[in-house]
Amino acid sequence: MMSKTKEVRPTALVILPIILIIGLSPQIMPLLQGSIALELLLLCGAIAGIMLGWFRSRWHTVHQDPDSGKIVTSASIMSRITIVALIALRVIVSYMIGAGYLLPHHAALGNALTGALLLAAVANIVTTRIIILIQYNQLVRHHRSF
Repeated sequence: MMSKTKEVRPTALVILPIILIIGLSPQIMPLLQGSIALELLLLCGAIAGIMLGWFRSRWHTVHQDPDSGKIVTSASIMSRITIVALIALRVIVSYMIGAGYLLPHHAALGNALTGALLLAAVANIVTTRIIILIQYNQLVRHHRSF
């Protein structure tokens, strides 16, 4: 089941990731000054987000609308559920760490874990948008060759 189609706007595909990266870098940069183990946890979060973004992009279709001729994208409901689940996981883990239920004596590890989940969400969004942009460019090139 696909959701409503939306016109692909290449600038919008690029602007949101830039805003996310710039806006969230102040939260991530202090975490990069911890131990190697904490930095590896952040790296694992980013890699997991990239993999999830690649997987999630498979639920998107980029095609030319036969009626309007515009290039549009549509996403499966599973794509939206995936991003909401990732954000919910981060909120739940953050709450559990803040309330002392999870990692009560390891504040640095708790911060790195929530940072890794944040990086996973951002990397997921950025990767999905990059893949949609690549598919858009391939479709545009294909149509120009005719």
